[in-house]
Amino acid sequence: MSGSDAEPTIAQEAPARQGENLRWRFEQLALPHLGYLYKLAVRLTGKTQDAEDVVQDTYIKALDAFSTLREPERIRSWLSQILSRLVID
Repeated sequence: MSGSDAEPTIAQEAPARQGENLRWRFEQLALPHLGYLYKLAVRLTGKTQDAEDVVQDTYIKALDAFSTLREPERIRSWLSQILSRLVID
């Protein structure tokens, strides 16, 4: 068996698993607020297509920064802030 065919060690798999767990946790906490964020985005943008785009961008940005969230119970407020800043920019 060559080096590239070797099974990854637990240490090598750990970052991938941590990433999967982080994403799963993000989805569990953030996805229930999708409807609220969409309604907020429609109010702020005035257009459904723009609202869809900004909500998608919000979730992408939030997932990237999720590991920095200090108070998971405030995720709705955190997501709303991200969305609002994206609309302003």
